[in-house]
Amino acid sequence: MKRCGDTYTYTANDVDRLGLDEEDAGLKAGPCDLAPGHPGQHVVDVYLLEEPEKDDDYTYLLWGNEGSTVRVLPKCSTCQLPAGHTEANKCTHWATRCPAQVTLEDSDIRRLDDLPEAAHAVENPFACELEPGHTGRHSALGQSQDFDSTAQTLWWISWEPTGYEIVEGPDCEAVADPEDEDFAICRAVAGHPGAHSWI
Repeated sequence: MKRCGDTYTYTANDVDRLGLDEEDAGLKAGPCDLAPGHPGQHVVDVYLLEEPEKDDDYTYLLWGNEGSTVRVLPKCSTCQLPAGHTEANKCTHWATRCPAQVTLEDSDIRRLDDLPEAAHAVENPFACELEPGHTGRHSALGQSQDFDSTAQTLWWISWEPTGYEIVEGPDCEAVADPEDEDFAICRAVAGHPGAHSWI
């Protein structure tokens, strides 16, 4: 789904206000996760130095003609937007993903958590990141090892009703619009069935 495309440029004032690094001034946040023509402010979830203490809360940047604000809010259970968003404010990715979930054994959670250069904390359950009604096995990113800007190893959870496995492999390299500097990319597993995720 095409998204709004509006971006926010961090200013020098944002460095102190948001706890950013000084070199982040001038960088862009976004594009906005809403569909084109949406009412109200633009919105995107952002990663800041001070992350929320609650695992189900996200840090959101909202902006419009009257300025910007950062709010910590619970995330919608089916998309990237804050919980309770209206139907008019539709998210452009993950809003219609497959509802299947899988719970990993504690030993596998520890295995993914303890990988060198692990990018994030691992928590159950994992939700399938493919489109509803897809063929084949379900899939979700389990962990990313980010060694540097060019070296990354991805670990995927692949499952069906009879069980799951953890496999290493690349992500999908599809892009929505290579001519657009803010193009959306697909971050599902490489070779996935069905539509791209476009995040």
